[in-house]
Amino acid sequence: MDLVAIEYREAVLHSRSIAILGKSGIFKSNLGIYATSIWDETLYKAWGGIVNSLIPNLDIVEDGLKDLQRVTDGEEIVLFEQNTFLTVTRVGSDVGNDNPNHDRYERLSNIIKTFKNSLSVYADSNSSHQFDSFVVKTRVFNLIINRLTYNAYVLFVFPPGEAELQCAKLNILAAKDEFAHIESVAEGIDDGLKMARGKSTYG
Repeated sequence: MDLVAIEYREAVLHSRSIAILGKSGIFKSNLGIYATSIWDETLYKAWGGIVNSLIPNLDIVEDGLKDLQRVTDGEEIVLFEQNTFLTVTRVGSDVGNDNPNHDRYERLSNIIKTFKNSLSVYADSNSSHQFDSFVVKTRVFNLIINRLTYNAYVLFVFPPGEAELQCAKLNILAAKDEFAHIESVAEGIDDGLKMARGKSTYG
């Protein structure tokens, strides 16, 4: 939308959306249309929506995150894809859901990706510049960003306090095997779909 004057963007988006939906046929009900710019976080929102739609067992992942949120009294849990740090999904308590900053996931994706890339300054050429965990402690809340599986990081916001922090760390550690199993099942589903498509195409 950067090439469209600001006063015309809403009208252009509306007309283009109508045209796209008119050509989408049976896929219309599941179609997402995004107005993006290279100057803000809208690209992260659009790509995050695409990543979200590609997860074959997202409901199981979200159920696992909800269980983790309940046992730790977490305010919000956000799951990120580990390479791009695009938002896969999130769950939250009433407190987390009342957060007025609705673009926070896209901002977080941008900030964490920048931080991850900055690690290359201190890493050797053979490093993938990954980090295992990151902790922020304040008087108002605790925050952990932690690797959850081979392909995902989790951002976890919960009440302040050292006991709460250590409890959250233990619960994330305990949850890793379960989420790794969910991820492996998803990869098996994806491989099965690829094989099925191969058979239907060439069989």
